[in-house]
Amino acid sequence: MVFTFAHMNFKQAKRYLANFGTAKNLYRIHSPFVYQFAEMVLEDDRFYYAFEDLEFLRTDLKQLKEPLERIDYHQNSKEETRTHTTVAKVARQYQSDRPSDRMLFRLVNWLKPKYMLELGTSLGISTMYQAYAALDSRLSTIEGCPETAGVALDAFKFMDIKNIDLHVGRWDVVLPRVLEQLPQLDYLLVNITAHSPIVNDLFEQCLPYFREDSVFVLRNIHEFDKQSAAWQRIQSHASVTFTIEVLNINIVFFRKKILQKEHFRLLPTLSSFLKL
Repeated sequence: MVFTFAHMNFKQAKRYLANFGTAKNLYRIHSPFVYQFAEMVLEDDRFYYAFEDLEFLRTDLKQLKEPLERIDYHQNSKEETRTHTTVAKVARQYQSDRPSDRMLFRLVNWLKPKYMLELGTSLGISTMYQAYAALDSRLSTIEGCPETAGVALDAFKFMDIKNIDLHVGRWDVVLPRVLEQLPQLDYLLVNITAHSPIVNDLFEQCLPYFREDSVFVLRNIHEFDKQSAAWQRIQSHASVTFTIEVLNINIVFFRKKILQKEHFRLLPTLSSFLKL
């Protein structure tokens, strides 16, 4: 089969083309660690056993007409917005996308973090992709909306995934407690939305818990102007040794063995991207 841009949806094609002129691929990378990242995360085209089941579930959620009251908490305030919607609408509007979910699966599968934390569970598809990638690890995930969290919890039970701990409540209330409970923080994913806390505040709050081998992952940060500006400050932070940006995923590393601070913007080859 010959793959073309016609096999992508519009959002996928736009994202790929937007990075085409400025990003490097596997064959233009000189750093050994980053080359290994590209080889194991970007160019790994293996189809893992969990992918098919999770995509069937994603399709089911997009068709589920069950009513749902969605609660969004405003940035750095006590205000909230309540919206009466359905599971199907939430799955279409707010759920993660398949390519970045599979990329996160491969990232976790490569790094094998022991204790993981996710902020922004939504309906739980992305959560399960990451949990499946490291079944011997624990993944704590925080969702602010109780009814959305309920749908995610039902999905975890249906898929019989036992290494996920779901916490429900406002991030500013729940996050400090979860951080104190974790033996260590090896991996943190923040799913950025219009109502997410300012990323710099989250970074500073979690910084004492990061280790040299920890990774801090941000998804969709460039879709929001205020958050995108925060990315520049994180990159220049003294504790950060290098960062990798791939499509809508930004990854922060703290490895002291990397002596020169660098930022890498990478892109999978077209054939690998079309298989995500």
